[in-house]
Amino acid sequence: MFDNKIENKQKLEWKCGDRVPYLALTETLEKIEEESKRSFTKIHVNFTKFVLMTYLLRLQVLLNCIVHILF
Repeated sequence: MFDNKIENKQKLEWKCGDRVPYLALTETLEKIEEESKRSFTKIHVNFTKFVLMTYLLRLQVLLNCIVHILF
């Protein structure tokens, strides 16, 4: 399982004019995909849901940053 805390919180902060964080977005999507596949084989469904929600929240932050950067 992935650690339940988000690493490198400072990477989640972008300002207008910054480059779009495609690498961070890709890594987050990969983690969501990996965790989704694991959730079907693990007994700890509640923890898996928690981890998925953590990464979905991170994805939301990344997408909000991209929207602010682009617009």
